[in-house]
Amino acid sequence: MITCPECASDDVSGGNHGYQGWCCVECGYQWPMAGSVEIVTEPDDLVLITFERSDAVMLVSRKAMMVMPANNAKMLVGYLAGAYQGRMGWLMSPGGWREPHEWLPYAMDNGAFTVFSNGLQWNDDTFYAHLQKTVGQTQKPMWVAVPDVVGDREATLQSWLDHHERVSKYGVSKAFVVQDGMTPDDVPADAQVIFVGGSTDWKWRSLKTWTANHPRVHVGRVNTERLLWMAHEAGAESCDGTGWFRGDKAQLAGLLRYLDQSTNGRPQLELL
Repeated sequence: MITCPECASDDVSGGNHGYQGWCCVECGYQWPMAGSVEIVTEPDDLVLITFERSDAVMLVSRKAMMVMPANNAKMLVGYLAGAYQGRMGWLMSPGGWREPHEWLPYAMDNGAFTVFSNGLQWNDDTFYAHLQKTVGQTQKPMWVAVPDVVGDREATLQSWLDHHERVSKYGVSKAFVVQDGMTPDDVPADAQVIFVGGSTDWKWRSLKTWTANHPRVHVGRVNTERLLWMAHEAGAESCDGTGWFRGDKAQLAGLLRYLDQSTNGRPQLELL
């Protein structure tokens, strides 16, 4: 572990503000990189490898995040799943079921955000008909998002109580969707995955709290390259998004760049 020689803090990063050395986040003190190879985890899913030459600084992942386009079965998704094995998946919402492929992991969304966004009424039957499609499948989903109520802590906690036992009967890991105002103490003991929902501002402010307190965290609505890196660097296991394959070439290029650099290495200065 690298610690600051000035204040002994271990909250240290490399290459800050164009400076090719270590920088203490706590006090701002900067000092040169070591002349030999050093390996530092920051956080647990990232390995910072530094060499004597400043242009050889690379940040690579040893537990890279999976990107799960929502309800998308385009040929490019299959190509990327092959090119970046374990990095691509599907998030299937009610009405968006696709027959699973053994080479493409998938998870089951509950559709609550779509219902909320369109001003519709929640329907239990629609969700359980969606979940029923997993019955008899050789390949089971990674997890199922237990029904939540967008932006409502109390209603989401009640919804978990209403649904978690019935969802458990499908034999799939259960994801608890966290909402504004929740803390790790709100997470049910039998939730295997944290799905970070809630409002956009709250989600990104609280994300590191969830990854620090739970080994499996999924982040909803991640649709830009910058947000991919934010989720990745926070230690998320996976994320979803709806916009990657809708024709915006710059947005798609951001996804391709993220997959390449998070797999093969990224120059440290590009993180800034």
